[in-house]
Amino acid sequence: MLRVFKAKTREYIKEAIEFNNLQFPWKFGGFPHEPKDGQLNGFTDWRRIINEEKLQELSTEYFQKINELQPLRLERIVEHSLMSQIYRELMRYKLQNHKHTLKFDIKCFDFGVYNTENIFRVGVHLGRQRNKPLEIRHFNQNINGHDFLCVWRKRPFVTDKATLSLFIDVSFKTQGTIMLLNQKKEIIYQNDQNNQEFHCMRLESEIMNCNFISAKNEQSNLRDMKRMDDNLHIIDVDHYLKGNNYINYIE
Repeated sequence: MLRVFKAKTREYIKEAIEFNNLQFPWKFGGFPHEPKDGQLNGFTDWRRIINEEKLQELSTEYFQKINELQPLRLERIVEHSLMSQIYRELMRYKLQNHKHTLKFDIKCFDFGVYNTENIFRVGVHLGRQRNKPLEIRHFNQNINGHDFLCVWRKRPFVTDKATLSLFIDVSFKTQGTIMLLNQKKEIIYQNDQNNQEFHCMRLESEIMNCNFISAKNEQSNLRDMKRMDDNLHIIDVDHYLKGNNYINYIE
């Protein structure tokens, strides 16, 4: 009996260590302090794009689809390469290793915006996987009194779209339970549900767009750009993709 108990204990420790080493778009245990390195450089008013209610909706849907093992249904709110990483890690851990399942039952609160930046891109897509074959150049430019980071295809086509985007970096606290379940739905690991953790996510909102010719001719005032509605995506969570830049697509 003692030998069996020791064997089970070793297996429990082994699986708990694997949980701590799990690669996933979520920093287990959180950050030691609130992430707030940044500046509100974007001239676009982020308050018109997000609020506490919207952030609650995003975080709730994010964890709901993960718990349901349906990360591909996050396409409406999660950028494609991040969504693919979520799916890959869930399936790898569920199918290839020990048929384990992650379950999140946490509450997110105390949201705060600590960094914003406007991006003016031409021929470069929000879905990073579509940028893989492109040659992209970055440069700073002042347009109509505002500083932009410009991200352009090296040789734009006349059919390319010019898009004005806003990066929004958000910090928040969480409290609740994260569990690792085995094939029998037994709890292998569970965090301390009383602990509050610091986390962060990067959002991208596409605000306006037009065709490249209009942008090239009227760049001084962007007057030909048309406003885009309800276009907000989670780009990165807890720096898992190091900000998920346009050309940092991961296979």
